[in-house]
Amino acid sequence: MGFDDKVIFTKAQLLADLALIEQAYLVNPAAISSPVKLPVGFVYVGTIEVDSSVTARLLALQSSVHLPLFRALFKPDSEPWGYVAYDTATGTVHVSIRGTETELEWAEDAAAILVPCESEWLGVQGTIRIHEGFQQVFTAIRSSLVSLIARARTYTPARWAFRGHSLGSPLAVQARLLLTSSDVASCCLWAAPRTGNSGFAGWWNAITPNCQAVINAPDLVPKLPPAGLGFEAVGQILRIQGGGNFFDLKTAHNLELGYAPGVEKL
Repeated sequence: MGFDDKVIFTKAQLLADLALIEQAYLVNPAAISSPVKLPVGFVYVGTIEVDSSVTARLLALQSSVHLPLFRALFKPDSEPWGYVAYDTATGTVHVSIRGTETELEWAEDAAAILVPCESEWLGVQGTIRIHEGFQQVFTAIRSSLVSLIARARTYTPARWAFRGHSLGSPLAVQARLLLTSSDVASCCLWAAPRTGNSGFAGWWNAITPNCQAVINAPDLVPKLPPAGLGFEAVGQILRIQGGGNFFDLKTAHNLELGYAPGVEKL
């Protein structure tokens, strides 16, 4: 850990969170029972799906500087992007969003352009800015999330927990903004790239103080987009010494090989 790190979640909580985000890569909508393996007492609410009309439109933007980002995320087979589940024991709705674990070319090619954040919370606010590509990508799963959040509210949840890995992290950050100001929400971000500028980070941290951003020391992705371009990370940073090295980015960025060993050392 760094000297300025702040631990919000215990080791046990981080390991539990890690298990839940790993399942976001394993969603099988065709499964006879639950599409993912969930802890005892969890109820599967639904699968986070992409809007194919949105992905087709984004992939057709051949001149877009964000095309490497879109290609990294949007596959022809439209794999699920995660899931929503409800923990009956704690009254918590869990929203888990995957990113990319192996295809990381976008990290070098994605253009870092800041634009005003489009959120019902803000209205017109020019100083709070977000990565343009991340905001465009979120439109592909927004309608699915809105529907699943409405379905989850039928359980009358006491709290909400959002988590994301890699590119799923800025999507989880935006998903949290689909709630109301009266909802109690926490967040755990794994290998998260920087979502917006300092104005966005300060505002988002104020409305989501219970957010842990876990960073494996040799992982390059959390260092992008560069702070020198005006970007700042959200959440309370927790640095770990996990697997991989600066010459093995894919291992350093991987949940099982890179992040799990680091959490075990805590």
